[in-house]
Amino acid sequence: MRRDISAKHHHSPRRGSHPPVSPPPRPWWRSWSPDTPAGDRLASLLWIVGLVGLVLGLSLAFHFGRQATQADQAFQNVWQKALDLDREGVTFHRLRLPPGAWPNYQWSQAFEGGLEWPEGPLPGENKYKLKALAGLELEAPQKLTFHLVANDAVSMFLDGELIFDQWRPWPGAIDAHFTTEAPAGRLLLEIDYVRVRGHGGLTLDIRDQAGRQLVVHPLRPEVDAPAWLQLRTQRTDLKKRQRISLALALLLALAPLSYMLLRHGQDLARLGRGLAPWTKGFWLGFWLLMLRQMILYLPSDEGDDLILMLAAPLAAGLAGALVQAAVQAGLSPRGQVRVRRLKRWWLNHEAWFLPGLAFLGLVVFYHLAITAQGGILPHHYLEAPWDARQYKDIATNWYWMRRNDLGGVWGNYAWHPLFPALARGLILLGVAPSWALLLVAWPMAIVAFYLLHRVARRLWDARTARWALLALACYPCAWYLLIGYPYSTALALGLAYYLALHAERYGLACVFGYFLGMTYPTGVLCGILPLFMLAPRVARADNPWPEVGRMLLAGAGPALGLMTFCLHHWWLFNDFWLPISGHANWGRHPNWPWLGIIEGILAEPPHYPEAINVLLIIVTLLVFGHRLRAELWALLLAVWLCGPATGDLESVYRQNILVWPLFLLVAASSRPRWLKAAWLWLWLYFAIRWYLPLWLAGDLV
Repeated sequence: MRRDISAKHHHSPRRGSHPPVSPPPRPWWRSWSPDTPAGDRLASLLWIVGLVGLVLGLSLAFHFGRQATQADQAFQNVWQKALDLDREGVTFHRLRLPPGAWPNYQWSQAFEGGLEWPEGPLPGENKYKLKALAGLELEAPQKLTFHLVANDAVSMFLDGELIFDQWRPWPGAIDAHFTTEAPAGRLLLEIDYVRVRGHGGLTLDIRDQAGRQLVVHPLRPEVDAPAWLQLRTQRTDLKKRQRISLALALLLALAPLSYMLLRHGQDLARLGRGLAPWTKGFWLGFWLLMLRQMILYLPSDEGDDLILMLAAPLAAGLAGALVQAAVQAGLSPRGQVRVRRLKRWWLNHEAWFLPGLAFLGLVVFYHLAITAQGGILPHHYLEAPWDARQYKDIATNWYWMRRNDLGGVWGNYAWHPLFPALARGLILLGVAPSWALLLVAWPMAIVAFYLLHRVARRLWDARTARWALLALACYPCAWYLLIGYPYSTALALGLAYYLALHAERYGLACVFGYFLGMTYPTGVLCGILPLFMLAPRVARADNPWPEVGRMLLAGAGPALGLMTFCLHHWWLFNDFWLPISGHANWGRHPNWPWLGIIEGILAEPPHYPEAINVLLIIVTLLVFGHRLRAELWALLLAVWLCGPATGDLESVYRQNILVWPLFLLVAASSRPRWLKAAWLWLWLYFAIRWYLPLWLAGDLV
């Protein structure tokens, strides 16, 4: 029988024979054949896109940089001849906004004057905007001192840098003293002045470092100011385009490398395991410097610099990883045992220390942020505007209300009594009113941090509790917990009310709910918690009446607190419904919440802080929404929609700090940690870039 032995010895070639030659690798330009795997095609495409993007991005960056240099040279050429050094004063330009032309103003009516116009440059008119242009000459770099007295809205720029910005939603005097560092040479002074209503006017005094009053010079008549300043705007836009081009070139160049890492999962996992021991040091260094850069540079134009805002924190993260690696390498076996004991001790005592450290971090962060933006502490905490003054008035003089012959109303009747009553007790002991408010707000804020950590840890785990504390501290207006507002008190009582319900201590819940109803209007909405927590038990019970009694007992607390407030006003002002109906005197009328949200988002400034906050929360609900407990979802939506239901979004950015289920929603979400960290960074971005500067300027109602 014939045997086939070729298959038997196929693996061992004969002596002297050559090994089989593998086919040559296919060049990348032939990788588009039908038998090529899809992954190889995509890799080839990404390499082509990356190389083309790198070349194109660098070319565009060079082009935009050259155009920016040309625009800057044209601007400086005009500036060298723009000032009329033989005269004193400033050049005024009237800015008009034709219908449908926002934000392109039309310039007209150039005239000259001094830096003192107590009745306004156009005393016979109302509701107008002016831009005043002038030049200064300094022989040496020095610190300039400004004293500004004005009304309505004033923005001031020195060589294009914003040095003062304040907007008054109602007529009120601006009396500001501030200083700024100025270089030697000619400096351009710009003043944007808006007169809204009532008495206008402005007076500006500028002095050098020796205390001498400086002289300002107007522009020459032949200078086309709009076209000249447009050159500066073009320079700024072109530099921004240059940075964007460089960033896009870098991203496109890294795309194929990133794809190769993601495609080879084993290599990526091996890389992750290799870097895991040093991630703590990296993130510690990264976030510490990132927060510092946000505090120092984000409120200014330097916040757009990628090197300052991203490259420097990345370098700090690498340094932190190297330090951690060096420390771990230098630890002896006994030291490693001590580190493990320290970690074990921390995990056992985290619930006692972490909330306090989170509150301390909040205080330090905003202390540095307020100081970096020219604020003075504790002045801004003690003399906080708007509602803090009303609570201070109640704590000092209690409630009052007056009416005039035209139906107008003045008074502090609309603010709830528990927070100022606690401060009033301290005032009777001899504490100053401003300090009394803080001595109530700060301890309550610490309690709120502890209770939020306890709620998250009881419902989920320690990791969720850490994210919940971080979410509360990163909320865009978290510093309202540190000033004379009742938010910390309402937040602490709301969390205590929920914990009492969760522990089935309904009598204690009624007590907490009672005080909550006297603290803030939205506190009454916590009365829906017993309904959603006990209604399923009522439906399942054979005898539902005991459960109904517990539900009514717990839910009656917030309603009784509000009723006590109404009874007080009935006795004092002979109007039982004044705490509720009296809000109409402040321009609030009921409306469907979704209509209030839409109208607030579409409204013009100064309502943009409210619109930004509403959009942030909407996106948060969409991105991090999951199957949260029914009572938490109900409270979240009820408290959040309460503000728009009043027909106006005014002040919702600070009132929404009471929506504590929102922080639990983010913390308990299954979304990846990098997405949570990025979203909380976005909250901080708006806090430092937008809300805090407006609050320091007195424009955040």
